[in-house]
Amino acid sequence: ALNMGGAKLFRATTLDTFATFLRRIGIVDRVHEEAMDEVRQTGQRVLQTWRSTFENHQVPARLTAQIERHQADLPLAKEVVN
Repeated sequence: ALNMGGAKLFRATTLDTFATFLRRIGIVDRVHEEAMDEVRQTGQRVLQTWRSTFENHQVPARLTAQIERHQADLPLAKEVVN
């Protein structure tokens, strides 16, 4: 299993997980902040793509709501939305 910054499960992944991973592989200083900004932006794009996909494919509202509730409980999703 992938172990990125100490997290093996995606649902346990946070921004700190990415920061730990970047430190572990030697990315520090300015490049570290740029990488973290990219993580945040990518996370926001992923969530928006899901929303657009639901709309474009006319996914039933009940299923969309269930998936969005699941996403909202993911620590990383909470962090990239704020």
